[in-house]
Amino acid sequence: MEAEAEITLELGEGLPKLLERALKPEAETPATPRAKAHVEALGEKLRVVIEAQDTTALRAAVNSYLRWVEGCLSALRGLRQL
Repeated sequence: MEAEAEITLELGEGLPKLLERALKPEAETPATPRAKAHVEALGEKLRVVIEAQDTTALRAAVNSYLRWVEGCLSALRGLRQL
């Protein structure tokens, strides 16, 4: 792989493990062979490492993972309001 990015998000207690479980299926079966990801909960942080064949694939994968995280967090905020 030619391009790599590491994203570390500080989320607080409980959320990293929850998001790890939500994102694992995406990481285990990537939509394209051009990029692969590893998702890991580290205490109060979520770490996502993405390796890609080129910067275009890297950018697309980074955007996807960040959107999935935001979508999960948004859904959790909505559930807390119920």
